[in-house]
Amino acid sequence: MGIVDYFFKCREQPQREFDAGALGMLRWSDDDEAWRGMFNGVEFFVFPDESRDTQPGEALRYAESILMSFDWLKDAVESKKTTYVFEHPQFASELQNLGIESLSFSVHKKKGRYLNCQLGYGSPDRFWTLDFHDRKCSGIGFDT
Repeated sequence: MGIVDYFFKCREQPQREFDAGALGMLRWSDDDEAWRGMFNGVEFFVFPDESRDTQPGEALRYAESILMSFDWLKDAVESKKTTYVFEHPQFASELQNLGIESLSFSVHKKKGRYLNCQLGYGSPDRFWTLDFHDRKCSGIGFDT
């Protein structure tokens, strides 16, 4: 292996499609750089583990653990929304009708298991999300 090959070695291509058992078929999305699936009407993304380029590994196991206890996730989201509205009542009507639109699962060496739960747009300029580290919600907020 030459020096150029060492520093610029090509990564293997991810598996394009596979059956993830209870989660159904997952298909690689070049745009998202993750595997995309649908579970109970909710789109979800599983990102490759940092140490593995071609398979989702631990991130897939994390996704399965959360999706197979989907009622827990819905309850956690509603609880966090309620707490947020109590602290910021001006957002009550905006958050009231927002539910889980999509989920992104990943595993990081330092941060561990991470879930970004997208609720979608409240007002035209606010996109709401919740962050979870494992099963603990670390925050709710919006991007404008």
